[in-house]
Amino acid sequence: MGTEPYCLRPATEDDLAFIADLYQQGCWRSLVSCLRDEAIWRYELIGKSKDNVNRSDLRVIETPEGEAVGFLAHPPTRGER
Repeated sequence: MGTEPYCLRPATEDDLAFIADLYQQGCWRSLVSCLRDEAIWRYELIGKSKDNVNRSDLRVIETPEGEAVGFLAHPPTRGER
């Protein structure tokens, strides 16, 4: 078995500038997009209550060497009740 080409890790406040920049780059592909600056991503990461059903977990995609190459924002649950 080989080494995985990428891994996921929980995002931290240190990742927010990267996330905001990458998100902004992705917005150029769409005619309509939501404005999200670093402050909005900070609120998403640490400002919302753990009980907030509209909260997203943020993960950073990185190479085995630790270079960030992408991110994911996903619901914190897997649909269990």
